[in-house]
Amino acid sequence: MRSHRSLMMCVLYAVLVCAGCQSLDLDFELPGKLNPENRRRSRVNEALRGEKGHSQLIGDYISIGGDTVRMVQGVGLVVGLDNTGEDPPASPQRKILLEEMRREMVPDPETLLRSPNTAMVIVTAYIPPLIRKGDPLDIHVKLAEGSQTTSLRGGRLMPCFLREYTFLAEGGGMKEGREMGICSGPIMIRGGDDDPSGLVIGIIPNGGKYTGMNRDLGIRLREDYKGAKMTIRVADRIGMRFAGYDHGIKKPLAKAKTDQSIELIVADRYRENYYRYLQVIRHIRLATETSVDHQLRMQELASALVRGDSSEQAALELEAIGNESIPILKDGLEANELEARFRAAEALAYLNDASGVAVLKEVADKEPAFRAYALAALSTLTDGDAIIALRELLHHKEIEVRYGAFRALSIASPGDAEVMTKKLETGFAVHQINSSGEPVIHVSRRRNAEVVFFGTNQKFSAPLFMRAGHDVLIQCPENGDKIKLLMIAPGQPTRELYSSMRVTDVIQAASELGVEYPAIVEMLEQAQKQRNLDGMLAFDQIPQGGRVFQRPEDAEGPATEMVGSSGMLPNLFDFDPSGMEIETEPTPEPEKKDGSATDDVEAEAMGGVSFGVK
Repeated sequence: MRSHRSLMMCVLYAVLVCAGCQSLDLDFELPGKLNPENRRRSRVNEALRGEKGHSQLIGDYISIGGDTVRMVQGVGLVVGLDNTGEDPPASPQRKILLEEMRREMVPDPETLLRSPNTAMVIVTAYIPPLIRKGDPLDIHVKLAEGSQTTSLRGGRLMPCFLREYTFLAEGGGMKEGREMGICSGPIMIRGGDDDPSGLVIGIIPNGGKYTGMNRDLGIRLREDYKGAKMTIRVADRIGMRFAGYDHGIKKPLAKAKTDQSIELIVADRYRENYYRYLQVIRHIRLATETSVDHQLRMQELASALVRGDSSEQAALELEAIGNESIPILKDGLEANELEARFRAAEALAYLNDASGVAVLKEVADKEPAFRAYALAALSTLTDGDAIIALRELLHHKEIEVRYGAFRALSIASPGDAEVMTKKLETGFAVHQINSSGEPVIHVSRRRNAEVVFFGTNQKFSAPLFMRAGHDVLIQCPENGDKIKLLMIAPGQPTRELYSSMRVTDVIQAASELGVEYPAIVEMLEQAQKQRNLDGMLAFDQIPQGGRVFQRPEDAEGPATEMVGSSGMLPNLFDFDPSGMEIETEPTPEPEKKDGSATDDVEAEAMGGVSFGVK
């Protein structure tokens, strides 16, 4: 026996010597000493089993990709100004514009650029997550640095291509990436005669079209937990909770792609609030649990749900569990604190249960901090009670509630009978709502070119004299009962139309004369200043994120809490890039197998770097 042991020790010694000489990786380690790769594998196994203090939730092991904003820009030409433009000085932007005009076969571009009726502008759009090829984009317009143009009023942006740009470190200048959008249209300026700075800044709501590849979300595992076993487990857990249908075949909405990345598709119910979707995914449980452990966890969540300060976390975990949680969430609707009742009602809505409609309506009515999220939750329900609740909120005293309810209703019940909609010839929409209370005309400067009338019989008062764009005069004498619209355009015959005193009728008549959305908005602003409107004129009054909620004095937890943020506002309520991370670093472009750059993936070669703007 002793000789046998001696022989074994000699063999082991020889193996170790050979390993040292030939650098063989035999993974031989002293007890308690693991190499980095084995330490990672050990961590993964512990996480999958929920051992040694590892988090139970998926969110602690992942990061989300594709949820940032990409900025694209172009150099454009504005035409139709009233001698307020200029011949732009020599600059890289002027060179880009001239090259673009020559590519598009514009006749005599130098002469056109020198006209006082034109201006060179920097055009910017922000590409949000989940955008699809062909989707509309809001277009932002500013003058180039050093421009002497005094006003963009009445101007129209000629077709302009949008790309990502980067400045070159060597030799200066700029390099352009691939085309990601195209835009054009009449410019809505942000200021008036009393705000000259606003005359040179403009926006074209939905004035662009995205031409890049579809942007989807993705999940990436933390470096210290990556591996096929972990990736498959995370994808399986998400796929068990969220699935869709492709030609009648049920398919999970998460799919492992590599040992660190997972492809993620947003469930339809969350399309207008994908932030909520990501929150729920982060609260899905990673480790398998016994039936006893599961029941204990459900009891703990039920207790946490009815306390305001712990209700958000509990509701998200219950929503992540799925329909099994509905009875507990329904019990949460009876909690003492409004905060807890709201969190339960919100989760129920995303589980397609309308039991919390009354609570969601109460929150939208009374609590501004939760208002945007309550309306977004109501928009997911097609239940009759939810539709009625939204219709009733159209009569709220606060305009942001009325307009927020209108937005939610347009998703929950498109073409709802409560809203009379008309698309006008010059490309914008007018909506009329038989709303009680103070009459309001709401104008949107982002996302949609639309005017919403809360109160269907709003009229102009006489005497009235104003313009709609360069060429249309609108007038009515004192005590008059008809409004005259007179179009006097150079090189065209004079046209004359008459309208009733109703504001919607005047807008329609002006549209028939070719007046576009920005000029209609300026007409309404003139009428407001001259006190020719029945009620108030409001702009972009939407519920906001990032508001502070004040807890009751007898409630547990901090006295106040910020709810969400401006960057986490449900995408039902506009897309505002100011609160979001914007990609500005160049993005490497993947290669094809033959080594050439591929153009069928969502990875542009250039990072978005802002041109100098005034």
